Amino acid sequence: MEPLYVNIILYLLTFFLYFIKDRKLGIRECVFLLYAIFGVASVVSINEGIYFEVFGVYALHQLSLTPLVLNYLFVLLFAQSLNGLNKVKFDLISFENIYVRIFEWTMVFIAILYLIFQYEWSKLISNLELSEIYAAGHTGDAELTFDNPLWNILYYRSKQLITLATPIIYIIEFMNLSLNKNVKKAAIIILLMFLPSVIGYGISANRGGIIFSFASLAFFVILFWPKFSKSIKKSIALASLGLVALGLVYIIAISLSRSDGDASRSNDMVLRYFGEAYPNLVWQIWPVEGHTLDGMRTFPTLYEMFGGYIPQYNDEGNAGLHFMFEMISGWPILIFKTFYGDLYVEFGAYIPYLIALLYLLVVNLMQAKLKYSVFTLLIFHFSFMALIFGLFDNYLTESNIVNLIILFIAALLFNHKLANKETDVANN
Repeated sequence: MEPLYVNIILYLLTFFLYFIKDRKLGIRECVFLLYAIFGVASVVSINEGIYFEVFGVYALHQLSLTPLVLNYLFVLLFAQSLNGLNKVKFDLISFENIYVRIFEWTMVFIAILYLIFQYEWSKLISNLELSEIYAAGHTGDAELTFDNPLWNILYYRSKQLITLATPIIYIIEFMNLSLNKNVKKAAIIILLMFLPSVIGYGISANRGGIIFSFASLAFFVILFWPKFSKSIKKSIALASLGLVALGLVYIIAISLSRSDGDASRSNDMVLRYFGEAYPNLVWQIWPVEGHTLDGMRTFPTLYEMFGGYIPQYNDEGNAGLHFMFEMISGWPILIFKTFYGDLYVEFGAYIPYLIALLYLLVVNLMQAKLKYSVFTLLIFHFSFMALIFGLFDNYLTESNIVNLIILFIAALLFNHKLANKETDVANN
């Protein structure tokens, strides 16, 4: 068990070093504290035999420190993308103009439209238990489709737009909250942009998705918190407690459904859920002689552009696709295996570090180009979500990289408007 204890110590030491340096519980501190907590969950799940009940028995003496250290070093390297957060200029200037208002209310309309689609989805799967809904989501049986192709396009495009626009809306509305301007409107818009993702994940019985939705919102709350007035802080604290309580109740309901109502088994499942990634990396990924996918799964378009061939799998749904990748690679794909572990399956032991370095170079150029304005938070938010998702798997997929590029372009456009606004304020 010593390698897992060392793993916890590494993240805790990093947490304390950053805490001493920053003198606050900031974004970086939260990230490394979470990695340490997941490390504790892995130790407990093994000591209690919970992990072995699901994945079979493995010898403790076969626990290797090497993959855990490699994962830690990768996370530490990738986390350097958050270093410029203290350079961000929180220039609290009202960002109200006709273009922003059109953007805001257009996204509110799209969010409401998407919620209507979610309501239709809930009716479609209302006869299923939460555990059945989650299983159906993996096979593709719970996908929402309409007879009218236009509705299908609207549904999926609205989902994509909400994913991209939500962090932008958060920045604009949190700036308004910081100025005590249009407080009620800002709060309502924030809630309306938060609900589609959390309700969508809730309907699909996806506990991880719910957690990521809360993490995304928490990123902006933490960063804007010092700018809020006491009354705003009190309101946000109460609203947060209410939302978190509702989220926890629903997550518990999902866990109970998957364990057939057995509370003890449900607790074990939650503990294993948070604690399986590190042991999976050590026992099921690192010692297995597999064949790297070379980006076939993560960057399929690039893979084919460079002459690669991706076999077609006839079965529908994600489960069949993952099975195909498992047959090609020799590694289990669906299990949680950490940020580094997932990239290890794709590229081997060392290329993930090159990917992290390339990512650092790109985002540093983006941040410098944006001159660390408040809209640079879009880039930092992407890095933060990558690290949170990295507790389980890799976030740097082809589609997410495209989203990052789109967010950068959006940040440039808003940055231009912000610069013009600051000039107008200075002239007046």
